[in-house]
Amino acid sequence: MSLYEQYRPDTFGAVLGQDKAVSQIERLCAAGLGGRALWISGASGTGKTTLARIAAGTIADDFFVQEYDSADQLSGPEFDSIERTMCLYGMGKGGRVFIINEAHGLRKSATRRFLGILERIPSHVCFIFTTTKQGQDQLFDDNIDASPLLSRCNVVPNTAGGLPLNTV
Repeated sequence: MSLYEQYRPDTFGAVLGQDKAVSQIERLCAAGLGGRALWISGASGTGKTTLARIAAGTIADDFFVQEYDSADQLSGPEFDSIERTMCLYGMGKGGRVFIINEAHGLRKSATRRFLGILERIPSHVCFIFTTTKQGQDQLFDDNIDASPLLSRCNVVPNTAGGLPLNTV
């Protein structure tokens, strides 16, 4: 197991240096994450994926959290699978979560497909996109459909003022 995986926080209280982002996500969780999409952006190493995984755990068991490590993994068959499985409730907590890391890598066709999917998210499903701020800026420069995608998400900015790893 990698060092960063071994010491990755597994509760919101264990996340350091991201008080505003944690507070915002906790409020969203309290209101219910189902039927929502989150867009978490920030500098590399600020805990975007960690926050996404912790949030996912509030509504879905690990087996029902599907994570894509790179947005360019999403193709036609993957979208078909997402659309089929998002209609089904998960066992245990009942929810399903789709985490799309490196969302700045979304192709135009994938962005268009997400526009339709995010219009009809079932109440037990949550989509969480993570990206770097620089990647987000590039996405909006290159892709005319990116602004409508972001408008369908609750935006959670991470700050670069988080604690550096060598101080933890």
